[in-house]
Amino acid sequence: MKLKLFLLFTILFALHKSYALNINLDNSLVILENDLLEHSKSSEESLLKNNNFSFSQTANNVMQRIRLDFNSISGPGASRQLLLGFSNFTTDGYDYGYDAKNSDVTNNDLHLDLDGVDYNIQAYSPITTNKEVSLNFKSSGNNTFEIRVSQLISMDDDQEIYLKDNFTNTYFNLTDYKGYRFTSEEGVFKNRFQIVFQNEQQRLSAEISKNIETSVYYQNLTNSLFVKKLTKNVSNLSVVNMQGQIVLEMINISKSRFENGLQFDNISTGAYVVRLRTDINQVITKKILVN
Repeated sequence: MKLKLFLLFTILFALHKSYALNINLDNSLVILENDLLEHSKSSEESLLKNNNFSFSQTANNVMQRIRLDFNSISGPGASRQLLLGFSNFTTDGYDYGYDAKNSDVTNNDLHLDLDGVDYNIQAYSPITTNKEVSLNFKSSGNNTFEIRVSQLISMDDDQEIYLKDNFTNTYFNLTDYKGYRFTSEEGVFKNRFQIVFQNEQQRLSAEISKNIETSVYYQNLTNSLFVKKLTKNVSNLSVVNMQGQIVLEMINISKSRFENGLQFDNISTGAYVVRLRTDINQVITKKILVN
């Protein structure tokens, strides 16, 4: 019963822009949360109440949450609120009753990504230093936007949370509750932004350690990418240009293909970032130069 009510809540949040209600959204959500709390009195689980958002949890299983706000600064008006939850009873895949897809399509927006689909609410497995949360962003033209954390719930005081801009290679500290402002040209950018949980120096040290064990290089003579000493197959490969746009994406590639050289066709001259994710969720990145 509680799960169904929670799902109703998440759907209401995801669809709030399209509802023609002459009531304040914050007040309506508070009323809905109070109703959910009333229905959960007879259950062993308690519903954690917090301003606009709720996630169900038990006394021993805490869900850490990040509320992320996206707003336009110049250009067409745009606003989006996203909710991220992290716990040991949810996964990085689809979690019924916790995840909510986006339903209203706009030309300027920011969403959470799950298998290429836009979500406004998503639960994940617990935070680790190498966890990455992908964001899907789109802009209708040369506009300026801002991304900020508006609320952190059940987070440790020393938890690091950064917005990584792969276009500018910037790591922005979100725990200061300040906004990251940026300008974008027209387009859909599925690899420009990520939420990460370690800073640039820590991530570079980890990537150096990985690349010592795994040799990655691009051979211009044969237009081929070689990856040596892979221990697992690759579930996802993406090649991103310096504008943060994906120019090539492949899935489910055997490690033997990388050992022998994976040929890239129709890749223009320039610098790119190759990003590999293995079957055990190991992420390997390498900057290559195609000439």
